[in-house]
Amino acid sequence: MQWIILIGDDNLSLETFEKMEYPNIKDVVMVEDTEKRIVVDYEDGYVFFDYVPEIINDYEEDDLEQLIKIVPFKMPHFIMLTYSSKEILGKILRQENFPKNLYVDDDYGAIVLVGEFVDALNEWHNLKK
Repeated sequence: MQWIILIGDDNLSLETFEKMEYPNIKDVVMVEDTEKRIVVDYEDGYVFFDYVPEIINDYEEDDLEQLIKIVPFKMPHFIMLTYSSKEILGKILRQENFPKNLYVDDDYGAIVLVGEFVDALNEWHNLKK
């Protein structure tokens, strides 16, 4: 499993992703065991959306300073997006109805707008061909 962190303003919630329409999926389910989770199930993989407000505590001091400089939100909300493949991730992020005002922390030191992240995914996909 691979993951990225979506960072948005105080309007970002799991409901943002629960209400989205996803083409060519098997199912979208809200799981409410101990933590809330949205599961988007495709024939060839999946995506999980988890609301993780405490993840800000996991940022090291340098990373937190970078986050504060880049992200324009006073009270950022965090959604961890776990995905089974970059192709599935690309399907989700390229959707017209995917929120555009989010930042992506790729856990490799980059925090960029979702559009810039999608551009990098597209470049990776083209190199892979």
